[in-house]
Amino acid sequence: MKKILLVLGVVFISIIGHSQLLHSITKAGSTDVSYLYGTIHMGDSVLLSWDDTFLDAFYSCDVVVGEIDFINENTNIQTSIMEAIANSFFQPSDITSNEDTLKLINDILSNEFDAGTAESLTAMKPFWAMLVTEQLRKIKQSNFEDTLFTDDELSQDTIDTFNYAPIDLTLQYMAQEDSMGVGGLETMQSQVDLLASLGNNVTWAMYYDYLTGSWEMNVLGSSAETQDIREMYLKQDLEGIFSLFESSEMSAEFHELAFTRRNENMHIGMLQMMSDHRSYFFAVGAGHLVGEDGLIKSLEKSGYIVTPVPFVFLNN
Repeated sequence: MKKILLVLGVVFISIIGHSQLLHSITKAGSTDVSYLYGTIHMGDSVLLSWDDTFLDAFYSCDVVVGEIDFINENTNIQTSIMEAIANSFFQPSDITSNEDTLKLINDILSNEFDAGTAESLTAMKPFWAMLVTEQLRKIKQSNFEDTLFTDDELSQDTIDTFNYAPIDLTLQYMAQEDSMGVGGLETMQSQVDLLASLGNNVTWAMYYDYLTGSWEMNVLGSSAETQDIREMYLKQDLEGIFSLFESSEMSAEFHELAFTRRNENMHIGMLQMMSDHRSYFFAVGAGHLVGEDGLIKSLEKSGYIVTPVPFVFLNN
C-alpha cells in the first residue's frame, strides 16, 4: 500500500551527501552580509546548541526573518492557524468530480459515518476533507490513546523535542531578546491558502483513493520517523534533498505548491528585504534551500554569492 506523507512544516532531510545548513549571502561590490539557514520545525537541547560561528553570524544581523513572523503577527499561534484553516475550508474548488465518483464518495462516507457528515465533508475541498476524515476515523476508532507516546517508547532526546520551542520560534525569541528586528516571508493565511488550493489539483479521485485504502495519509509521521528526521538534520545534509523528493510519491502538483511556488515567493521577499542594505538572517525550512528552484540557486541567479558557513551543534 502506498504511503504519502503530507508533512505540514516538517522537512525530510536525506543522509546522502554532506553540506551545510548555514550560508552567507553577499554580492560583489557590496559589504552587506546576510545569512540563509535551513531549519526543521522542531527543537531540543541538541538542535539548539549552536557554536560560536553560528551565533556570531546570527547576532551580526539586524533582522531575523522566518517563514512566518511568530512574534509580531501571531500572538496566539494556535488561534491563527485555526482561523486561517476555517477561512479556507469551504472555498469552492475549481475542479469538480464526475457524478459517479462523487456518488461513490458520498456512499462511503454515509456508510462509515452518517449522511450529514458525508454532506459536510463533500462541501469541503478534497484536501481538507481528507484531513478531517482522518481525524474522524481516529475518533470513531477511539485510538488516540494507542498513538500517544510513552516515556518507555522514546529516548530522552525525543522527549526533549516536545519540551523546547521549535528552531524557527527560538531564533525569533533570541532576536527579540537582543532587540533585533523580526519578520516573516509568508503569513499563516498564505500558507494555509496554498494547501487549500490543492483542491484544484488533488482531485476528488484522490479522495476516493484515500477512502478506499489505495493510499494512506500521515500528516505528522510516527515517533520513529520524527526521530529519523532529527538525526538526518544533525548530519547537515542538503545534497540529497532533491533526489529524496524526486523519488517520493509526492505529486507534482503538491511539490509545485509546497516548494516551487513558495520558493518563488520567498525569493522575491528576500530580494526586497535585502535591497534596504540591512543584514538579514533568513531561517526557513531546509527543503526550500536546494534543488533547481531552491533558494540557493535562485539567489545565485539574482547575482548573489551564496557560501556555506561550517558550524557544529555543540551537544551532538
